[in-house]
Amino acid sequence: MRQHPAAATPTTHEGPGSGPPARLALVVDWQRCTGQGVCAAALGERLDLDRWGYPVGVGSRGAEVPRGLERAARLAVASCPAAALRLVRHRTA
Repeated sequence: MRQHPAAATPTTHEGPGSGPPARLALVVDWQRCTGQGVCAAALGERLDLDRWGYPVGVGSRGAEVPRGLERAARLAVASCPAAALRLVRHRTA
């Protein structure tokens, strides 16, 4: 089975060693999201659905993913039928 492109290694816009450790976050491309709820089924610990089936719990910087849930987050990204979910690394303050 081929890996979904969005499930690949997360990217960062900052170089290594340039501040606090980078954390993984889920980010939704709201223009692509079709509200099918597959992401919440795969990662119910971090995502919930609104009454229309769209994920909630994802702010402007994304929903931070705790270390113990990284595998489930990658599954959620790979399972998204609209390829609207991705993992990114961001610096925590």
